[in-house]
Amino acid sequence: MKKVFLILSILIIIINGLVFAEALYPTMTLVRDIESSSYLISKGQPKLAYHPINLIDEDPKTAWIEGVEGDGIGEYLTFYFLRAIDIEGMKILNGYAKSNKLFEVNNRIKALELIINRSQRKTILVDDINKEQIINFKAENVRSIKLIIKDIYKAKFDDTALSGIEFLTNIESEKVNGERREEIIKLFNRANFGENFRSNQSTKLYLNDLDNKFKECIAPQIIREVFASEYPPLDGAGNDLRLHNLLRAIKRNPNLIAPVLKVVYDKSDKGLLASESDLEDTYVYTIRMLLDDNLVALPLMKDSGIGYYTTYYNILDLGDTRIVPKFLDKLIETGIWHEFSCDLMPSEILIREKDDYTEQVIKKYLKKKSMSQEVREELRRVLVTD
Repeated sequence: MKKVFLILSILIIIINGLVFAEALYPTMTLVRDIESSSYLISKGQPKLAYHPINLIDEDPKTAWIEGVEGDGIGEYLTFYFLRAIDIEGMKILNGYAKSNKLFEVNNRIKALELIINRSQRKTILVDDINKEQIINFKAENVRSIKLIIKDIYKAKFDDTALSGIEFLTNIESEKVNGERREEIIKLFNRANFGENFRSNQSTKLYLNDLDNKFKECIAPQIIREVFASEYPPLDGAGNDLRLHNLLRAIKRNPNLIAPVLKVVYDKSDKGLLASESDLEDTYVYTIRMLLDDNLVALPLMKDSGIGYYTTYYNILDLGDTRIVPKFLDKLIETGIWHEFSCDLMPSEILIREKDDYTEQVIKKYLKKKSMSQEVREELRRVLVTD
């Protein structure tokens, strides 16, 4: 009997752990904006090479590096969240963790002052180790949190680096109201999200009902369930129209954005995030529409519809020139074209976002890569423009 009880207990712990893991939201799905006092801009590197967006991209090889003279004490970061969250701790990857050598030669953070919602203050200590560490603290109803460098582990170079931050929170901790869930699911069905979608007066009325319902307190897992449900493809522009109207309703209620971004992160949708165009990356479209380009670069987009020209175009359009090599590879593959979701021609977007790094990459491609004459001329236009 004891063995049976022990096995059942272990199973319950495992199941609860899996449910909790599924409900955990990566910080990149919760952040509305990141503000920093400075970041390093290095000649010959992409302009966002050391931008604070690197802190939430889940890539240990990227880092935020402050950009002032001296050791960076007093420099700060502020995270603004899409909705109020309860924080149970913070996972930190200290220093420039790309390699042990870079970790050793750049300053690491020793102490941080946290300012929560512009009022509560606490100081935390950070270990000098090149691996993730969890710092436990509790804060409720957090809309913003500011991290100020108060002390450092001194290294050979003055630059102080931080490679990753993840706020530990579970926004799906509350129990779902069954009646509310059924009500919202029925509204989706009435709005013809299941079989067809037509922009008529009847559908508009249903969408208004849905929009009004979104203004109420809705559990995020209900929104995630709706987006992860299976919907058949629609004729013509039906998929695009369906998605656009739904995202527009979500955007008017920012508390509901995070669960949609979680679906994008997990790629758990089964039809809602689909387009009539096989050239369109609807993950990128969804992210940009909901976040309204508040972030300079969007980590979620890095692994969205990889392989689409529009994916690389949109990342470049936000100013992240690190994507230039992939953008150029796709341009060479597809040739010069102007898809409906791209406002600028290749040379125009490259000229607008051009930095030293972009020029170096284009020169290298022109010298070493095979490409059509049309693409070659397009890239040459970038170099001759001041």
